Amino acid sequence: PSQCNIKLTVRDERIQRVLARDNPEVDDGWLCDKGRFGYQMIESPERITEPMIRQGGELIPVTWDQALEAAAAGLRQAGDRTAAILGGSSSNEEGYLVQRIVRQALGSPHVTSTLAEQAKRGLLAELSRPEVAASMSDIDRAKSILVLGTDPLHSMPILDLRIRKVVRRKGTRLAIATDRPTALDGGAEVVARYTPGQATEFIDALAAEVGVEGCERGRNELGADAERIAGVMRPGSTVIVWAGQPDHTLVETARKLDAKLMEVPAGANERGLREVGCQPVAGPGLSEVSEGRDATGIRDALAVGELDAVFLANAD
Repeated sequence: PSQCNIKLTVRDERIQRVLARDNPEVDDGWLCDKGRFGYQMIESPERITEPMIRQGGELIPVTWDQALEAAAAGLRQAGDRTAAILGGSSSNEEGYLVQRIVRQALGSPHVTSTLAEQAKRGLLAELSRPEVAASMSDIDRAKSILVLGTDPLHSMPILDLRIRKVVRRKGTRLAIATDRPTALDGGAEVVARYTPGQATEFIDALAAEVGVEGCERGRNELGADAERIAGVMRPGSTVIVWAGQPDHTLVETARKLDAKLMEVPAGANERGLREVGCQPVAGPGLSEVSEGRDATGIRDALAVGELDAVFLANAD
C-alpha cells in the first residue's frame, strides 16, 4: 500500500533479490523487509503452477482451454446468482475485468474487494477525491499528524519511518488514537486508547471537539482524549493516517481542519479496486435498487442457497 519503488535482480529466469529504487516522493530510498524478502514466495513449491479441475474428489491438472471452459460454464449456469470477491493484491486491471464479467456478462451486482461492512456510495466518492487524499510526501510538510486505528510499523513500515523522521527532525506534533499499543507511542505528544469497537465513537468525539456541525461534545473519557488530540492538530497542516471502516464523520473532521487523509487499506490495492468498481455500491451504472451484497452478505447468501457461485480472485 505504500507504493514503494523497486527493482529486481533476475538470473536464469528467477528473482534473486529485490532492491529499492529511489523515489523521494514515495519511499525516500527505503524498502521494508516485506518488500525486500517477500519475493521468495514466488518460487514456493506449494504454489499452484498449472490449472486444475476437481474430478472424483481430487484436483487433476488440465489444459488452460479445459479450465477456462469449465469455469465459464459454471459461471454461465449460475448467471446473476454469482458473486465475486477480490483479494487486495489484485491489480486495477484485474479488478475491472472481474467486475465487468460479473456485472455485464452475468448481470450480478455482488462484487467486493474488502471484508469491511458496506459503505455508502457518497462516502466512497468523498474518499476518492484527490484533494482529500494525502501523498506520502505530505507527511514531510505536516505540522501535525494523527495516527488513527493502525500501527504503521506493521501495516505500512515505510510510513512509520517517515513519521518518525519528521517528528525527530522537524518537531511535527504526533497524536495516536488506537485500540492497542503502537510502535509510535513513545514519540507521540498525545496517546489515546479506546476499546476495540469504539473507533466510531472516538471519531464522533473528535469531530465534536473540532466543531463539526451536529456533533455534541462528550463528557466521558473519550471526550477528554479527543479534546487533548484536537489541541495537537494544526488546521491547514494536518495529515490523518487512518485504517478501518470508512467513516463520514472522519471526512467531515478532515474538511473542518482542512486536513488530508491517508488511508491504510487492509489490502495493498484496496483503494484502487474500490475505484474501478469492486464494491457493492461502486460499480458503473448501478442504481440504489441494484446495490450488491458485501462480503458478509455473500457468505450468508451462499449458505442459504440464494447465490449459487462465487468467483474468488487472488482471495483466500
